[in-house]
Amino acid sequence: MTRKTYPICAHCDHPMNPAAEDDCDRMFQLPNGELYCPPCFKDYLLDKIDDDMDLFADALGIPVLYTEGPNADI
Repeated sequence: MTRKTYPICAHCDHPMNPAAEDDCDRMFQLPNGELYCPPCFKDYLLDKIDDDMDLFADALGIPVLYTEGPNADI
């Protein structure tokens, strides 16, 4: 009998077995090589967005308009 080894989420240590969990059908590899399951990746992204929303807006091609200060656009 052969036993399969599944990747482990670097954040929650959950094995990513698609036969056992519906949300383990895919995984996300971060730039540092860590693998995240979908729920942990979502949490990771939300934390990153909270850190720098302008960066994500720029990555999506969404213009950022400033309403106050020396860079005011409106």
